[in-house]
This record gives sequence, C-alpha cells and structure tokens, in this order.
Amino acid sequence: MITEVRNKWSKDETAMFDDIPRDGSTIGNKALREVLGWTTGGSSDTNEESEGWKRFWRVRDQLIGRGVIAVGRGKGGSVRRVLEITAEPEEAKSLAALEQRETPEELQERNLYPGVKVFVETELLKTYKFSELVVDTVADKGKKKGGGKWSCPDIVAVGLKSFELIPGREIDVITIEVKPEMEAAIDGIFETMAHTVGSTYSYLAVFHSPEKGPVEEHKNYQRVCDECARLGLGFFSFSEYDNNDSYTVHLDPRRTTTEKQQLDEFLTGANLAPGCIKKLHQWVKFG
Repeated sequence: MITEVRNKWSKDETAMFDDIPRDGSTIGNKALREVLGWTTGGSSDTNEESEGWKRFWRVRDQLIGRGVIAVGRGKGGSVRRVLEITAEPEEAKSLAALEQRETPEELQERNLYPGVKVFVETELLKTYKFSELVVDTVADKGKKKGGGKWSCPDIVAVGLKSFELIPGREIDVITIEVKPEMEAAIDGIFETMAHTVGSTYSYLAVFHSPEKGPVEEHKNYQRVCDECARLGLGFFSFSEYDNNDSYTVHLDPRRTTTEKQQLDEFLTGANLAPGCIKKLHQWVKFG
C-alpha cells in the first residue's frame, strides 16, 4: 500500500504525489510544476533545460518508477495517480470512466522507461563516442499522426560526432523499443524493425525477471537473437530497470544508411521535448 512506503520517499516525491488528483484524473505537467512552485524562470518558463524542469522530470520519473503514478494518454504531457486496489468505490468508478485506460502490461512497460533511459545515456552509447547526445522518452507523447501502432519507439537518442581530421559532422538516430517480458519480445522485433526507416541504429530492450531463471534459457531467447541478427537489430535485456549492472547487451545493431530527409521526418514526428528540439536546432545552426 502507498501509505506504508511513503516514509521512504523524498520530500519532493511526497509533494508532487500530494498535488496529483486523488481520483485518478490527470493533471498537466506544466500545471503541476506551477502548483509545486518549481518555476525557476517564472510560470512562463518553457525551457526544459532549466533547473525547475530538471527537478520536475527527475521527481516525476522517480514516482513512475515506484509505480504510484502513470503518464496520461495523448499529447500535451500529463500524469495521474495509479489507484490502489483498496481504493474507495468512488475513486475506482472515476478511474473506470477515464478514456483510453492503460492495461497492466502497458503500465508495467512505462515504469521501465526511466531506468532504460538512464542506461542508454550513461552506458549503452559510450562505445559510439558521440561528442554530444540527447535522449528522450517519446512513448508517452502520442504516436505520429497516421503512423499506426508501430510508428514511434519508446525512447529516441540522437548523437553527434565530430572528427579531428575529417571535415563535417555526423548525426545518428538511435531508437529503443522496450518490452516488459520475453513473452512480448517477438512482437517487439517487428516494432523495432519498423523504426529502422527513420533511424541509423535500432535496439530491442527486454525486461526479464530473475525469478524466471537466466534469460538465455527462456524459450524465446534464441529466436530473438537469431531474428535480431538477421535484421541487423540490437538486443539487450535487464533484470532491474534502475541498476545498470543488471543490463546485458546480447547483440549490437548494424548501422543503417538512412537518408537525411527520412531522419528529419522521423524526428519531427517523434514529439521530442522542446529542450531536445532546441539542442538539435543548435547543431544544425552551428554545423
């Protein structure tokens, strides 16, 4: 129960949770930040690189990781409480009335995003030797209009490379599709493959509970490895979303030569955060 673990939360986590509606309805990210008073640049501050926004995203992701809040559906950016099973009938009824509710599987997957994002930023892309990097979780920002079920990955990374003796700079777009269990990995392969049309590297990331034994012994493991290798996809698994040491990269992806126009269209439709878009514009301007 939430009331039994709140004493382990930080003051910021408690403050944010208390300001999210109790009945399971959503509150916009901007409105929630203003209620909390985390507006270092005033209420008109839209710079997501500001300390106020960084604080907001950090605490929001911590609460998502605890499984007590979830991201609201659609565009605009919002959050809602995950109501306890023991919730009052009125609260449960209110939640049931919400449109486009998340299934338990979707909620479980969304709770993995913050940890996977940290792993991508701090470990996975070290070998690419990017001079600059932006990473954003885009699964909670709505699919590209008209793009269909597989049009948008869960996490997008954009890396910039510059060279000492070779003129010009190079940009790579990396996509990560997250699945909450090996049973869903086969579908994940096809979703990951769909993202290669607008990326240079694509990964499938799969959570595997240690209670189910080594991932290498799962019935789907060899098929996932074979298919990813055949299609040139990367594949890594993890047993603790917030522990980088639990991540294992089984396959590195092959680089896809994708037209710059396709990369640009893909990123435009990915609904990246304003701070990420601003950074990409700076790369273009000074490139």
